[in-house]
Amino acid sequence: MRRMSPRRRAWWAGAAVSALAVVPFVAAMAGTSLLARRVRHAERAASVPFGERPGLPALDRPDRPAADALVVFGATVDADGPCAELRARLDHAAALWRAGAAPLVMVAGGVVGEIDEVTAMARYLVDEGVPRDAVAPVRPGHNTRVTLESLDHSGGRRYVAVSSPYHAYRIAVEARRQGLELAVSSPPSTPETRHPPTHRARFASELAALVLYALPPDWAAHVGTGPGTLRHRLPHVMAGQAPPSELVAVRRRGSS
Repeated sequence: MRRMSPRRRAWWAGAAVSALAVVPFVAAMAGTSLLARRVRHAERAASVPFGERPGLPALDRPDRPAADALVVFGATVDADGPCAELRARLDHAAALWRAGAAPLVMVAGGVVGEIDEVTAMARYLVDEGVPRDAVAPVRPGHNTRVTLESLDHSGGRRYVAVSSPYHAYRIAVEARRQGLELAVSSPPSTPETRHPPTHRARFASELAALVLYALPPDWAAHVGTGPGTLRHRLPHVMAGQAPPSELVAVRRRGSS
């Protein structure tokens, strides 16, 4: 039998190494594609009108609300109040409350400088006609994981999370991880989902956040996700709504 020349053996060895190097890339691409499909599916499911959602109680039963509480996840608040995206979430929660989905609206958010997102969200809901005693804060609630950890995990408590469609899958996954009974309801569309560049940026950010949340909690705790952090500001830069220099400014604030 003719022996393979050293040169040919080296060629085959190089080809084998190259093929092995491709495997992780292909696996990562396949995993990302599968994750993206799940996020898309969750977006569509969360945007279905609440009364038409399979598996959820009807809204026309005042004797048994669909949940014990609605939980509104925060977004940007500035000196003028909640941003347009957050107003869409709050308006959706107010509509669900008026329809009898739950007797209580809980609001979650962080504190940025002198701005308290929870206070601004509560004030907005009261202005929209939700009684003050039907609004309650979630503290702390500066990111999705912390917000869900702050809820009552005792048996029988049922929640409906209210957020933007792209956020639905991460909320649902983290709720299952924590053993919470929770459904997600989103407005059919929001200012960010109606703007394709921003929607794509938010979608990509959610994929990255899902990977982060899959890491051990101690690892993920070292990555800031609250308002004003790098991950929070990156989608704005990706969508062209903020200059790249904004990321440099965030890094400088974080290291100071």
